[in-house]
Amino acid sequence: MKCKQNKKCWRLLQKKQIRLDLINLKSAVHHVLLLEEECRMEVILLLWNWWFARNKINAGERGLLPEKVVHRVKTRWFRKWLTQTRLIRVLLLL
Repeated sequence: MKCKQNKKCWRLLQKKQIRLDLINLKSAVHHVLLLEEECRMEVILLLWNWWFARNKINAGERGLLPEKVVHRVKTRWFRKWLTQTRLIRVLLLL
């Protein structure tokens, strides 16, 4: 969360303050769960995509630029995933 590339991702998503809050909190998960749904999903997707990008680097592969990470968060594929996730959640509540 403190490396230059990660900071840039948060800045590109205009979520810099959330990143700072998560660094300073003992319970980051609790904080994320309290966010408004759209923001919460963007934060979760950013964390997941950043983890994915870091795993590529750790495996000796080429990582993703911050712009690419943010693009993946904002693309239709992830929006579709969000919609399906919401649908599944609604179905589980029935």
